[in-house]
Amino acid sequence: PTTMGAMLRPEVRFGRRKGQMREATPNDEDDVMEGIFLPVGVDLHQITILPKAEWQRIQDSLTARARETAQILAEKKARKDLHLKSQALVKNWTHTIAGMSQQKLKGKKVRQEREEEEKRKVDLEEAKYQAQKRKEKIEEAKLQQYYENDRVKSFHVIKITFFLPLIFVHVV
Repeated sequence: PTTMGAMLRPEVRFGRRKGQMREATPNDEDDVMEGIFLPVGVDLHQITILPKAEWQRIQDSLTARARETAQILAEKKARKDLHLKSQALVKNWTHTIAGMSQQKLKGKKVRQEREEEEKRKVDLEEAKYQAQKRKEKIEEAKLQQYYENDRVKSFHVIKITFFLPLIFVHVV
């Protein structure tokens, strides 16, 4: 019986019974170097073959500084995020120095707004009062101009000359 896995692995014919499949070991895949192609004319005495673990150690030592830098940056970012979160949490507390000063500033701002509103009301009342006074002055000026008119003056002179003797006659 041949299965898909059995088709991929060759049958071992020497050293075992004929047709028996070779048992797969867990490290077989790591030991087999697939896809290594060397250029033609390369001196094999000049090539060093390293185990995978050794190659990984070398790569880790080369990238250690970059990893440390990335880790330091990540820690700084985490600290900064934690600090911002803490500040956001403490921002609304009233029993801290910053909270008390913030409350004082809010109170001062509210007082100033209230005073400004009162000043606006007083200014509005003052403007109404000044407008009323101005109307009264204009009416007085119009009346004065009316009395200074020649027709009205002559009428008053006639009135005074006619009624004045009557007043004295009646009083006597």
